[in-house]
Amino acid sequence: MFFLLHMVTFYTLSVFSGASAATHYNCNGPLVSTLPHSSFQSSSQSSVSYAAYNAKLNRRDGAGGWSPMVTDHEPWLQVDLRDQMEVMAVATQGRYDSWDWVSSYLLLYSDTGRAWKQYRHEDGVGRFVGNVNSEAVVQNKLSHSVRTRFLRFVPLDWNPSGWMGLRVEVYGCSYKSYVADFDGRSSLLYRFNQKSMSTVKDVISLRFKSHQAEGVLLHGEGQRGDYITLELHRGRLDLYLNLDDSRLRFSSKRVAVTVGSLLDDQHWHSVHVERFNKQVNLTVDSYSQHFQTKGEGHSLEVDYEVNYRVNDGLWHSVSLDTRNLPVTLTVDSEPSSMIEVWEQLESRGNFYFGGCPTLECRYPSPAFQGCMRLIFINNQPMNLSRVQQGLLGNYNDLRFDTCTIRDRCLPNLCEHGGRCSQSWSSFSCDCSGTGYSGATCHNSIYESSCEAYKLIGSSSGFYSIDPDGSGPLGPTQVYCNMTDEKVWTVLTHNSTAPVTVQGSSLQRPHIMKFNYSASAELLHAIVSMSEQCQQEVVYNCRKSRLFNTKDGSPLSWWLDREGERRSYWGGFLPGVQQCSCSLEENCMDMNYFCNCDADREAWANDTGILSYKDHLPVSQIVIGDTNRTGSEAVYHVGPLRCYGDKSVWNAATFYQESSYLYFPAPQGELTTDISFYFKTSAPSGVFLENLGLKDFIRVELSGGTASQQKGFLGCIRSLTVNSVKFDLEERARMTPGVSSGCPGYCSGSSSLCHNRGRCIEKSNGYACDCSQSAYGGTTCNQEVSVSFDRESSVTYMFQEPFSVMQNRSSQASSVSIESSSSRAREDMAFSFITSQSPAMLLTVSTSSQQYITVILARNGSLQIWYHLQIDRSPDVFSPTISSLADGRLHRVRIHRVGKNLYVQIDQDIHRKYTLSSDAELILIRTLTLGKVIREENFSEEVAQAALKGFIGCLSSVQFNHVALLKAALMNRGSSLVTIRGPLVQSNCGTLADSSSHTLQDQGGTPNKEKEPRGRDTQKDLAVIAGVVTAVVFIAVCALAVMTRLLYQRRQAQRSNSMKEEQRHSMYTDYRTELHLHNSVRDNMKEYYI
Repeated sequence: MFFLLHMVTFYTLSVFSGASAATHYNCNGPLVSTLPHSSFQSSSQSSVSYAAYNAKLNRRDGAGGWSPMVTDHEPWLQVDLRDQMEVMAVATQGRYDSWDWVSSYLLLYSDTGRAWKQYRHEDGVGRFVGNVNSEAVVQNKLSHSVRTRFLRFVPLDWNPSGWMGLRVEVYGCSYKSYVADFDGRSSLLYRFNQKSMSTVKDVISLRFKSHQAEGVLLHGEGQRGDYITLELHRGRLDLYLNLDDSRLRFSSKRVAVTVGSLLDDQHWHSVHVERFNKQVNLTVDSYSQHFQTKGEGHSLEVDYEVNYRVNDGLWHSVSLDTRNLPVTLTVDSEPSSMIEVWEQLESRGNFYFGGCPTLECRYPSPAFQGCMRLIFINNQPMNLSRVQQGLLGNYNDLRFDTCTIRDRCLPNLCEHGGRCSQSWSSFSCDCSGTGYSGATCHNSIYESSCEAYKLIGSSSGFYSIDPDGSGPLGPTQVYCNMTDEKVWTVLTHNSTAPVTVQGSSLQRPHIMKFNYSASAELLHAIVSMSEQCQQEVVYNCRKSRLFNTKDGSPLSWWLDREGERRSYWGGFLPGVQQCSCSLEENCMDMNYFCNCDADREAWANDTGILSYKDHLPVSQIVIGDTNRTGSEAVYHVGPLRCYGDKSVWNAATFYQESSYLYFPAPQGELTTDISFYFKTSAPSGVFLENLGLKDFIRVELSGGTASQQKGFLGCIRSLTVNSVKFDLEERARMTPGVSSGCPGYCSGSSSLCHNRGRCIEKSNGYACDCSQSAYGGTTCNQEVSVSFDRESSVTYMFQEPFSVMQNRSSQASSVSIESSSSRAREDMAFSFITSQSPAMLLTVSTSSQQYITVILARNGSLQIWYHLQIDRSPDVFSPTISSLADGRLHRVRIHRVGKNLYVQIDQDIHRKYTLSSDAELILIRTLTLGKVIREENFSEEVAQAALKGFIGCLSSVQFNHVALLKAALMNRGSSLVTIRGPLVQSNCGTLADSSSHTLQDQGGTPNKEKEPRGRDTQKDLAVIAGVVTAVVFIAVCALAVMTRLLYQRRQAQRSNSMKEEQRHSMYTDYRTELHLHNSVRDNMKEYYI
């Protein structure tokens, strides 16, 4: 028997055929010890030896554990358990044989690795007790288990005489879920032990919830014609049940028993079906329906499974044997299915293939559409030619000796291992698990480099990169280390720990082969596209030489990526048999070119960086001088480290319409893919063109009319055709009217650095200075969030009596109607999550007893208090009536110019208020978040909120130029920042990224709120980050000749018209930056030609 479950729903299912006992299993097994390197991530690492993947309990890999960089103000260690697990306990240990350990920490958990929750014990405490030395294991059992995939350890305190060091273990087991999630296309097949079974009693129960009113929950059937179906129809539950009534099987008028209504409300509903003989009870929630089945039988007879998918356009063999009592059916090489019959079947009358006439068939069924061949009846072949001639049987609407079904999967057009399937008229590709997407699995789902991941805002971690895009190499996993200056791509090998060598000689040398995490072809591609690569080699020696002191021949050497023998040891150019100490002129014995060649009994060291790209990475090392008494060597070859992506910023600038770059046409193929980035202010122009005698490819920017003869004005970068990256800069250097590179990454209209971040020009890109922003990350778009409890507060003490107008230059005037003489101005922005009211969010106080407070009142509504004149009552504004203490993320922006106060809450509340005074804040003293300790001249309601403090999460707080949370987290111990109570970095600001957007820094005040939105929409429509298209490409031999002639003709025209002054005057026409940080594939569409 089989049950097919198929609809958009969640549900649990139980099928009872007897009593079953509950299963108890051990759930305290170690989960971390067997994880691969890719399961570990961290905020930073002191070096590769201190990487996160070394943080396994009781292990001594690398430096014996994980340690972050000393400049890391927000350290964390993250473990991916690879699947949903039930976590019962965690254990920690310090770094092996060191003074580094963590004495207390927080534990965060997540299902996705993006949105995190803090684990708290039953008493509400979230802090875990850590270690007091580097070796003892401290285990913390969780008061309640956690079902999660990702865990993050956040150190709070560590050894004051050392640094942070951590090794961890997690104890638990696989989470056994009894809930299934269906997407409308998926199904779950349940098979019974018997081939077929006949029951007189059945009990089926399940729970489901769904947001769709139509769909099959459960279906089972047998060859006799019995079936049972549970189906949602128009939000009601229908039960179809047939017991040995073949008339119902072939009838389109199946009768259903219906129960319930509005069952598509996304709430759980219980279904219980009980059948005994022909009596059936159907219960949905608390509503029951009793009925009696039709048909002659009293039992439900269903089979193990008779379900073959044969509508795939391929040839299949079918054999039906009715000579014995069990009738057998065999399809292809699948196991035979049998049906028990009461008496021998006799063949008589006619055999109908493909269907049968309505008048002659008792139970007509739909006719077969397809092809048949090699028909045998009783082992005798049927001659179809005689049927065609009318000598055997008859036929209707057939074609002989031909099959019009094409084998659309041969040849297989699905690329990169995609699985091909076909219907009568088309084919489709299953790209799951290939790393590619699209109709033919052509487009890589991964970025091409770590540099590309940084451009979309990613932080350091393990990533899959695909250096040749749609090419044949495929993706590989690397570690991307995103530093301020460079983006490093790190590829490890199989020998990360130091290796000790003794007893080796030239006749019997020690040989170590290095196997990297990528294939040789991928390594070559990564090295080739990088600006620079390097690999550290460390050789510690005691009476172990690198070179023979007599004739200078090498005693040890290494092999490059091509297997060629190399004997230089870092620093020097290839072919120079010396070490780094000779280059730096600091060898311990200047008579030798390497420290180890002095052949001393004391330990010496030769360490160097191999940086000649064409020889990297090191594929093998050979050590041949450790066979003498007291001779020993310890070597270590570091991972391959490369930075830069030459293709990402490889650009050319076109400043004349007649200018163009010529490249040889790619080899003719059935498919062609083209991708590039561009920026321009011109409304039209041809990007690229490939001409043949009849066919051509042209990609152009059109302003509504064809621009066939109009050249492109602007910048193009990162041009790739058929996974081949074109060097635009090299070709531009020798072409008139075109210059290499593209000026002004930061000069465009679209903001590369968000939230007040400052864009800094680099020679091959840009960087973002986020020091004046409340946000962090490479593009100043990552939330900086902190969790508060009732006693928590953060106070910023202004260094000197501070007037808001000292920051006037950074607060551009945005209201044209404001008087230029008005000097009073404040700009505040923050986000928060809380369920507490009343609550104190933000307080600004001055030495002259003025204050601004933002609180949540008793009913949870937001209140803004402005007390600018001490002889008057404060101004109080309530932008919302509803409660904001609802556990959701809310974003608030407050902007004052003179008497006008503008308030924005989330995306839908915009208010303008008028203050009673336009007075300035004189001598601002403090800015406080959370509980206010010092008694101010507050009103009673504000004072009550100040005492209650704030419980929840505050994120990205900005007051004029002060980013308070960043100042608190990055300057702990500073005299300017006072922290009271527990303060824990969180990520609450990222929890609602999918539904809400950061309040943008805008020049206009809220009375122009709709105008910036319109400009943003137009900007999004104008931004074109790249063009990726798949088209039919037919190469014609005459293409090269015609293109060459066209090139010579246009070159002559350019040489007569080009002037240097025009080049500079044209720059201002296209300095608009059209840069897109999101992946191109998010908006990619496919068209067939």
